Amino acid sequence: MMSIDASNGRHLLDEIEKNQLRKQPCRHRQQTLGFCHTLRHDGIDYGDYIEQLTYLLFLKMADERSVEIPKGCDWNSLKDMSGTALTDHYQDILRRLREAKGLLGDIFSQSMPRFNNPVNLKRLITLIDEEEWTAMDVDVRARPSRPLEKAASEGRRVRASTSRRGC
Repeated sequence: MMSIDASNGRHLLDEIEKNQLRKQPCRHRQQTLGFCHTLRHDGIDYGDYIEQLTYLLFLKMADERSVEIPKGCDWNSLKDMSGTALTDHYQDILRRLREAKGLLGDIFSQSMPRFNNPVNLKRLITLIDEEEWTAMDVDVRARPSRPLEKAASEGRRVRASTSRRGC
């Protein structure tokens, strides 16, 4: 296991930004909107959606690359839980990583869990776990954000006029 330092921590963040949705762009756009749909049901808006997705992808990609994360804060600990134990554990992970020293603490410095329903968190973890994110090979850096930004802007217009739609 390698530990988080400025080089590999920044590299993981860059990979998340570049590679969130690589390989088969159509499928991943649909999957991204599916993630957003899951979170919308939990009352999570676009900005919070990107934030929560980034935290979870960071943990998943750290696991794929065998990057050392504090004990009990790793991807597998999330995969193995369900129900309120999962949301409590996710909250604890974010708190512990937020309080960590060095780059890891900087990455998670503003982290707060946004999930109200443990079923939605479990579904998102399951969806993320279906892919090996660090092995994807086609760069579609800006593609995933376009449909999300469009959906978010449409949601804001609808929210302002009638109901709260989110993503």
